[in-house]
Amino acid sequence: MWWFQQGLSFLPSALVIWTSAAFIFSYITAVTLHHIDPALPYISDTGTVAPEKCLFGAMLNIAAVL
Repeated sequence: MWWFQQGLSFLPSALVIWTSAAFIFSYITAVTLHHIDPALPYISDTGTVAPEKCLFGAMLNIAAVL
């Protein structure tokens, strides 16, 4: 591994954890506010109504940067 790549080894793990957290947090928010049915909704259903739409979009934008 090159000397400048030593500090970048956390990025794949951070990407997986952050993306999973985006799905989980938007799902919990949508279920709590009764915007979706709790029994296995589509991932895109959790990102259709505010405030979970804003949370979903912001966290996925950060995941895209990672």
